[in-house]
Amino acid sequence: MSNCGLIAGAFSSTSGKADTVLTTNGDILYYNSGRQRLAIGSEGTVLTVSGSDLPAWTAASAGALELLDYEDFSADAASYTFTPSSDLTDADYGQFLIAITGKTDAVNAIPTIIFSDSASNVYAVGATIEANGNRTSLTVSNAAPINIGNATTLPSANLNFTCLISVTINPLLSMITGYMQTFNASNLFSEQKWFEVSATVIDKVEIEMTSTGKFKADTRFSMWGLKNA
Repeated sequence: MSNCGLIAGAFSSTSGKADTVLTTNGDILYYNSGRQRLAIGSEGTVLTVSGSDLPAWTAASAGALELLDYEDFSADAASYTFTPSSDLTDADYGQFLIAITGKTDAVNAIPTIIFSDSASNVYAVGATIEANGNRTSLTVSNAAPINIGNATTLPSANLNFTCLISVTINPLLSMITGYMQTFNASNLFSEQKWFEVSATVIDKVEIEMTSTGKFKADTRFSMWGLKNA
């Protein structure tokens, strides 16, 4: 860009002039012969550069990875729910990616995930790999929620874990299908899991604890969608 510098967010500059331009949460401040305001874009749009070398919001194109939700826990919390403004469908997205990183605050605090409030017709097949390389036997569960980890993967409190989940909506099976990998960086344990959920759209994604315990502050949840069109 020839004369366009971006500064994101509504804030007060040292000269006191930024907040005279920005008016709404999510506004972006940029420079074009002076301070200019770009209003927050619509949900699902992406920030691009126009033909006049100025920032603009445009619809995400096919093949673009769109950030659907991001949450950085400011305090310990037992659960977090992402509810999109409209249902996420296979017509719009070919794949979804979810990343969860953080800590649990108690022993046997097992983090879980629930798609579209599904409480039945969910099964998961998983295997835990211990630090010495041993693999536990496969297990099958026919109930929600789906455990992100288990007592072997997360055997104690305050362990750093990362969970990566790949999800698709399969219209032929009328199911949400996915694969997850959870890694405990503190004890070098990992867990693999394949799952199917009896739902044809994603209208809610919730992470929560099975019983006691909370996600520690600074746990992060993000969800991305790969656009079809």
